[in-house]
Amino acid sequence: MVFRGGVALVTGAASGMGRCASHQLAYQGARVAALDVNEEALCRLARQRPSVAAYPVDVTEAATIESVVADVEDRLGPIDRFMTLETGPGAMETEHVLASILVRHRCEEPALCAGPVLGVRSLGGGNVSSHERSSGEPLFDCPVVVIAEDDHEMRCVLRSRLVKAGYRVHEAREGREALERVRGERALGLDWAPAALVSDVRMAGMDGLELLARVRTLDPPLPVILITAFGDPETHAKAKRLGATASLDKPLVLAQLLEALRQVVLVGAPVRTESR
Repeated sequence: MVFRGGVALVTGAASGMGRCASHQLAYQGARVAALDVNEEALCRLARQRPSVAAYPVDVTEAATIESVVADVEDRLGPIDRFMTLETGPGAMETEHVLASILVRHRCEEPALCAGPVLGVRSLGGGNVSSHERSSGEPLFDCPVVVIAEDDHEMRCVLRSRLVKAGYRVHEAREGREALERVRGERALGLDWAPAALVSDVRMAGMDGLELLARVRTLDPPLPVILITAFGDPETHAKAKRLGATASLDKPLVLAQLLEALRQVVLVGAPVRTESR
């Protein structure tokens, strides 16, 4: 579900999913109150997104939550949705306390809307069943990255690192499978249509360069990041001609990949990276 404008409160905002959610909400025009005990991470988030207000607080105490809600509504306006992204044992209790405080402030019953396992609540929204909440599948539309990589071990490493960084990952074992994922999900207009594609260059069947060329015809704006163990100048030049967002060499520096994704997915900035 995509929200436009308004005021959102996010707890656990310094986690990977919390940062992802805060960036997305801010990008969609919301003013975001970001809560977490990690003050340094919150300040960094607030510097990246001016519409994010940092609240370095411990939300396990009801009195603290009450005070924060009052301050947020005084500074930013009435809170019309909240996300609880805490991972500790008191996470569900935090959600219930926050919901009851907002009900008291707004005199409305908040209903559970599309969100992660611990929930997004929106004042006056629709319901999500308890089965959907307990399925373990993130329901919030965090950015989807398609990975095309024929090496199983490398694919698992990429998936694990991107999930920890707050992305939702769809895997493909070769270029044709990745193309079908992009084509099918775009055609259906699904909320989880890819925000970026990360592909190896050398794969059996359709390789990464051919995949890039096909994607540029199918979905020209989609960011495509290529990874190659054969990072010769000719490969980089061809990738650039075909419209690669970035081309990175193996052995892959994961921090470099994450930064490239952050720029194109969360910040929306163009990136041209050729690592050698």
